[in-house]
Amino acid sequence: MENRKLELEKETFTRIDLVYRCLADKKRTESFRKAIEKIVKPDDIVVDLGTGTGILALFAARAGAKKVYAIEISNTVAKSAYEIIKRNGYEDIIEVIVGDASKVKIPKKVNVVISEMLTTGLIDEDQIIVLNSLWDRDIVDNNTIFLPKRIDTYAELVQSDFDLYGFDMKMIRHEYPWLTNTFALPLTSKILLDSIDLTSKVDEKAEYSVNFISQENSIANSIRLSSIIYLTTNHYLKSTSFLNAPVIIPIKTTRINKNEVKTVEISYKMGAGFQEFKIFSYKNEEYIKAKKYLIYSLNKLRKDNSTIINHNPSINVSKQQNQLREYDPNRFVIGLNTIGCSYALNKKTACFHCGQLVDKIHDKEILKWFFNDIDTFIKSGSEKLFVCTNGSWFDEKEISLDIRSQILDKVLKLKNCRELILETRPECVNDAGINQLKKLIKNGIKIKVGLSLDSLSYEIRDLCINKPIPIITYVQSCEKLYTAGIEVCTYILFKPPFLTELEAIEESIKTINYVLDINESLISLEPITLQDFTLQKMLEDINRFRVPWNWSIREIIYNTKQLDRLSIGGNFFIPKPKKIISNCSKCDNLFQKAYQEFNKNKNAGMINLTKITCDCIVNWKKELIKDEKNILNRVLSLM
Repeated sequence: MENRKLELEKETFTRIDLVYRCLADKKRTESFRKAIEKIVKPDDIVVDLGTGTGILALFAARAGAKKVYAIEISNTVAKSAYEIIKRNGYEDIIEVIVGDASKVKIPKKVNVVISEMLTTGLIDEDQIIVLNSLWDRDIVDNNTIFLPKRIDTYAELVQSDFDLYGFDMKMIRHEYPWLTNTFALPLTSKILLDSIDLTSKVDEKAEYSVNFISQENSIANSIRLSSIIYLTTNHYLKSTSFLNAPVIIPIKTTRINKNEVKTVEISYKMGAGFQEFKIFSYKNEEYIKAKKYLIYSLNKLRKDNSTIINHNPSINVSKQQNQLREYDPNRFVIGLNTIGCSYALNKKTACFHCGQLVDKIHDKEILKWFFNDIDTFIKSGSEKLFVCTNGSWFDEKEISLDIRSQILDKVLKLKNCRELILETRPECVNDAGINQLKKLIKNGIKIKVGLSLDSLSYEIRDLCINKPIPIITYVQSCEKLYTAGIEVCTYILFKPPFLTELEAIEESIKTINYVLDINESLISLEPITLQDFTLQKMLEDINRFRVPWNWSIREIIYNTKQLDRLSIGGNFFIPKPKKIISNCSKCDNLFQKAYQEFNKNKNAGMINLTKITCDCIVNWKKELIKDEKNILNRVLSLM
């Protein structure tokens, strides 16, 4: 252990017991062990920031690391860690350094950073401050692996019981599982406050404005923050006995009615604790007005044109499957003309951007069309079957379990079917639907489910798309599907209404990289199209919308972390759109060919995309601006 005098803050209490609690937290420690064994390779140089007992450094050394720098700010804790490391025979590999991890000298550039200085929302611990310092001191680069790689923080409005021993003890508190008297009643769904990429430099200043929609009449007196830590792809940790306990933060006590919107504004500096934490809440009547206006306007548009809105004809796409989602010559598509997406049939929940409106169809007709089209599939020789509904395969309001069972029984008997592809909204995924698919998996048929996420931003999903699904629902649905052995393809909508071209690019990059970090899902980027009876068509009519540019797709691809899981979709829609993604007549075909090539071969596709030149790029660059108005004010400006 380095023997030098340090000017450290005097320890007012020992931290030995605290770090031992973390060690004894089996769920936390085992999860980090598995992640370390997965990512640390022989000859790696590893730094363990805030080593505590040294257990994570020991895991890294045992996994084959050539050198591990274990940094600890507490003299007492560091001395204990050194003795533990020496007793276990790893003192030649692990070097304990006492000091502030944001300042101490680390001799070499490192391959792996282990940093478990984590608290909910990154409010208390110095995780971000220390990681940023590594970038500033050129200790890490884009090839460095970070553990953990991402942290998501969620917020929800709650009613908390602050009555203790007959006194009103309203104060900030953590909900540790071993504490009593921490009851808090959820009043809203969990909203993703922030998703922080720990593999790059992060702004330490956190500022959020969250719109909570109450699910019932009640009294709101606090918000609850909770976090999910992504150690590696598809491997995450929620709160454990001593890691990232949810935190209750009091707000002004107010009565809130069902469907009422309460806006909470939060600001703090990461690592500065609650000393700089500020929170302000107020009733947001404008948000309610804006959402009601959009729903009313689209319902009126669709009602006024009800005589020309008919159900879609049966979709035997046959060889047109090459245009669907990603290029795949072996894919055959059968469209089930169901009653329609149950969300679209509800005036309040219909997606703003979707033009797929249908009449009621009887179950017998669904089966009739399917059995007719399946004969064509058999003759085609295709091995991949895409059964496409008007909404969600897992939605029992759209297609019953019985009808699904008859369809799956038929698929099971097909000798040439090796893969079945389905689509659904995340909130529709359920155990009954998954159990139906397991018999196909047992018989060697691969199942892939397309899952809509659209955007990482709750405000965009709610105000621009009318799909206010909590991001945690998507995460949990993915987990259910993966556990059952089902592959997932996540759909991300490029350029929802009200976003500028630049904002849409940034949001898609952020959403794609988020999915790449948290699970193993394939990703299909879906550029929005212009269809009748949609919000984008309504906006285009008043010169407030333009279909996306192809140049923007190229920009998104250039800024995506991992290209092998990304494909470009959006070339197949029912009903046929008025307009699709476009630059100009000179280069549009070049981009479409490049997308097809990219979906088949990433390297060849990238080469073709990079080669494309056209004068219209000047006009595209002129549109790369941000609107000073927030999304809510953009909606209000229509009223």
